[in-house]
Amino acid sequence: MENEHPVVYMDHEDMKANVPEHPHIDESIGTMKLDVHPTHDPDYHVGRELYQTLLFCEEKEEQKYVEQFKDFDFVRWHPVSTDILPKGGSKAIGIDKIVAKLGFAKEQVYAFGDGLNDVEMLTEVHNSIAMGNGVEEAKSAAKIVTQSVEDDGIYHGLKKAGLL
Repeated sequence: MENEHPVVYMDHEDMKANVPEHPHIDESIGTMKLDVHPTHDPDYHVGRELYQTLLFCEEKEEQKYVEQFKDFDFVRWHPVSTDILPKGGSKAIGIDKIVAKLGFAKEQVYAFGDGLNDVEMLTEVHNSIAMGNGVEEAKSAAKIVTQSVEDDGIYHGLKKAGLL
């Protein structure tokens, strides 16, 4: 709040912002084309197990948080937003844990991504597919690049991967 950088807290049920409104929240959340928008509850994080938090600031403003909060990883996914994850947590690690628990072979795992927060996952997953509208880093990390999300990229990616 001192820096006027809002956050959105997320758990398995909801997402709540610590401020009633902010243009950075509208801009970045809007790119996900979700039917939900965070509502306001500045204390949502209190007494809850959170899965993720989003920090809304520009890249040049992020370093002070990285230096101050050593128990977290900051992974930028939008010009005005970064994921805040527990240190060492990631989509790739989550996928590895699920695959190990369910007993799948790595060759049976597929992942789609488009942002900087997907690069590690796309690098680690055996069958990785980047959206055509994704950032260059995601496309370079993936084994397959499909059409943009607006051009039925998931459908075309599934076809390119031989799943359809």
